[in-house]
Amino acid sequence: MEFFKVLSLSDVYHLFSILQIKRKIEKVPLEQAVGRVLASNVQAKEDWPLWPRATMDGYAVQAKDTFGASETNPAYLTLSGEIKIDEIPDFELQSGECVAIVTGALLPKGADSVLMVEYSEQVGNLIEVKKSLFPQENIVLQGEDFKKGERVLESGQRIGFREIGALATLGCSEIEVFKRIKVGIISTGDELVKVDTVPQPGQVRDVNSFTLNALLLTQQIQTTIYEFVPDRKEALKNQILTALHKEDVVLLSGGSSVGTRDLTLNVLQEIPDSKVLFHGLALSPGKPTMLAKVGEKFIFGLPGQVTSAQIVFLVVVNPFLRVLEGEKNVFTNIWPCKIKAVLDRNISSKQGRYDFVRVRLSQREQRVVATPILGKSGLIKTLFLADGLLPIADNCEGIVAGREVEVWLLH
Repeated sequence: MEFFKVLSLSDVYHLFSILQIKRKIEKVPLEQAVGRVLASNVQAKEDWPLWPRATMDGYAVQAKDTFGASETNPAYLTLSGEIKIDEIPDFELQSGECVAIVTGALLPKGADSVLMVEYSEQVGNLIEVKKSLFPQENIVLQGEDFKKGERVLESGQRIGFREIGALATLGCSEIEVFKRIKVGIISTGDELVKVDTVPQPGQVRDVNSFTLNALLLTQQIQTTIYEFVPDRKEALKNQILTALHKEDVVLLSGGSSVGTRDLTLNVLQEIPDSKVLFHGLALSPGKPTMLAKVGEKFIFGLPGQVTSAQIVFLVVVNPFLRVLEGEKNVFTNIWPCKIKAVLDRNISSKQGRYDFVRVRLSQREQRVVATPILGKSGLIKTLFLADGLLPIADNCEGIVAGREVEVWLLH
């Protein structure tokens, strides 16, 4: 590939979606499955619920016996018994009768609805019905949640609390998931010193190792921070090879832009079985991003500038890691937490690249307002002070004040 021939963001997303990736599968207990990606489809082995159930406390009835009932013209039904939560009814409800029932209890045969207790009054062995019901009111039917043989969850779905609930309902105590990936982090540059060091002129603390690690940990990804390396070819190559031996993905920060002291591309090209998939993105910030594949493993070259590295991670690396973990439909919802806001000042943009502008959000006159954070690209506070990112598409030359925009939330 031609050196530093930039790709559009949509081209990169397409590249991610067509990569052939070999994934390993493991079984985990249900209580450890949250955040993981399903490796196989999950089907219902039985109807659920197994039996019609009450969804309210009250009385199981035949709806036709309540037609026309009201506060001023109640109907009367004979109370013939009670069904407890763990009881299997062994009788059939007859017309003109009702039985007391609690939420979750099984409906007896013959009953097709439940009268809520607040619309009733007991008079001896009679129940005064003050509301007309329709069939199937306040009940769930057999198989209404899941039918036997129905595909409930699909391979590639990320497991959250809702999926955990469905899996528990289906009786799945062990789940087949794709194995978690392991990511190594290497910062590069002669200027780097440890965070507890007082920098001398021309030196900066190694920030990227810790911010990238934090971003990965929020995704429950196993990480290793490697010792940062100077701009020396052999030192960088040895550290990359060490990381590749253990990790599935290596994140390099620094050394990916065009310059005589930036060695990442040269080092990657010398590693056996390596292939540079792209070098350069039509993205601001983040143009000098690169991705290489070494066998079945991957190396990202990220900008050394702290804010740029974080935004590239959010916009590019994180979707890639989701794909690598087996998640499907990543690119239909790159960023799940968004909010509509009104832009309060004009923003210019360069056509042909995607811009991600840092913005602060405020409430004004019952509407959310987005204010761009002004500052030079190398300042950390432009992202530190931001509530969100405002994407400006590569076919747009800017956005005028007063327009409604979509902000990607950072919190």
